[in-house]
Amino acid sequence: MLKIEHGTKSFGTQNIFTDISLTIDHPGLFALWGESGSGKSTLLNIIAGFDRLDHGVCQTTSSIMTIFQNYELIPQLNVMDNIFLGKPCSEDNRKLLETLQIDHILDHYPDELSGGQKQRVGIARALISEPGMICCDEPTESLDIENRQIVMYLLKEYSKDHIVIMATHQKDAVEQYADYVITIEDHSLLTTTLHETEGAIAKEKYLRIDQKNVSHMMRKITWKKNILFVVIFSVLLMLSQGSSILKQIMFQIPDTTDTLNRDMIYVRADSQESLKQAGFSGTQILSFLPVVIDETEYTAGIYPYPNNSTELHIEGSLPEELNVLINQNAAEIMFDGEWENRNLDLDIQLEQTVWTIPVTVTGMVDETDTDAMQIYYNLDDIEEYLRQVQRPLGGSLYGAFVNDPQLFEIQGSYENMAQQLTVLSDASFQAFSPLFEQRQKQMQESEIYRYLFTGFTVIITVLLCISVVVIVHKETDGYRQAFAILVSQNIPAQQIRRTYFRIRILLLLCVAIPDVLILFLLQNQFEKLYILPLGFIMLITSVLYVLSILRSLSALKENRISTIMKEEI
Repeated sequence: MLKIEHGTKSFGTQNIFTDISLTIDHPGLFALWGESGSGKSTLLNIIAGFDRLDHGVCQTTSSIMTIFQNYELIPQLNVMDNIFLGKPCSEDNRKLLETLQIDHILDHYPDELSGGQKQRVGIARALISEPGMICCDEPTESLDIENRQIVMYLLKEYSKDHIVIMATHQKDAVEQYADYVITIEDHSLLTTTLHETEGAIAKEKYLRIDQKNVSHMMRKITWKKNILFVVIFSVLLMLSQGSSILKQIMFQIPDTTDTLNRDMIYVRADSQESLKQAGFSGTQILSFLPVVIDETEYTAGIYPYPNNSTELHIEGSLPEELNVLINQNAAEIMFDGEWENRNLDLDIQLEQTVWTIPVTVTGMVDETDTDAMQIYYNLDDIEEYLRQVQRPLGGSLYGAFVNDPQLFEIQGSYENMAQQLTVLSDASFQAFSPLFEQRQKQMQESEIYRYLFTGFTVIITVLLCISVVVIVHKETDGYRQAFAILVSQNIPAQQIRRTYFRIRILLLLCVAIPDVLILFLLQNQFEKLYILPLGFIMLITSVLYVLSILRSLSALKENRISTIMKEEI
């Protein structure tokens, strides 16, 4: 049954209906007649629930299927799926397809069909559902004479115990098949009876599409673009997070201190007393000149062996007498790895004279946290050697060393190194700590690259967010016509929104879960990796992703289907 009471409808300043009323409570073929632009399609949309009256009431107690003037087939589905949408195909259905001469194109897609074939597919879709009412908008306009007669015969037969409302401008169809004519004139409806019909509307056999079939159809509709989205999303996310990971890994300053003299501060001063005035107690050590090997000069740190307990790997023997210990960098750069028992001259300048101390390399330590070349000697043994060396003017070389102090070492603390060096600098001393100075230099050199990578990360993250919003919004809008067609097949819009949202969330999880797992694996591999900003990137894009879906789906409502259809034409 259909009942319209005191209905009005307008679009802007254009008035379509003024106080219309219509009641249909018996079967028959109702021809909707009127001039072009009089509102035939609008009235059908209102009856089908795809549009609404501005004022008044439109009530129906029957399920309704619509045969659209523009076919409204889902391009991602073949003919079989467009007709049945997952519902079973009975023997009667097969006979209907044969009658409409479309049984041989069931595996074709809409873009492979002619206009007449598309129209017959739409007609088959409406008839196989066996609704209580069918609304037809120019159902035979694209058909040849033979198929037009077939379609009109089918609609006429169906109208014997159902309601068929057909908008048409073909006068012969009205005269030959219509039982009633509903004329739109002067924004009102006038019903004329051509053939009085009797009987009641048949009990509906309409089969609803269950949730499983809806999900199946929607996956078919969306899967190609979904795969493309996952690829684009994954690539942009990988670039965004990867740049942050590379910045942390490539430019991370280690917090370990695997060097022998990590806690030592070396100070150039002229006396012990001046150091004591600054609050420090130091030991005088030798200040060596750069090392020359085969006419090649090497700048190496030459320091007393600190005699500290260490977990560093040491090959050979510790420094004693005139034997020295070098680190792995000195072994590789100075001796190409062949360091055992190699002779080396260490030069010092005392009283404006350069003195050479011949030493032998008998040990090598692996200092993994420094790139500097370092040589360690035994201070007591070297001082004893200096006592044995006589100066030309008398006295030992040790006396010259004691009387001409140049360099001191202070036992410090690496954790407080910055503060200690600042105090010494404020006291006008030239002080340095090899490992600490190297770390500071590394930080300064890497700072510009950190900024560049941070900027790149921000740019890619912004691009990722924009892409997610634009792509998701555009894709969802692109599906709105297909979803509107599903709604026209009496699938609730809420069910479609819920199903599509679930599909999109599954896609997000397909990206997010592997991403989170990879981040945790990387953190296990690189303990200092800070994954919080990486997780934040995933979180913010996920939130934008969900909001974009919800915003795009908000327009999908039963009473806006006609508007969505018009937007897609």
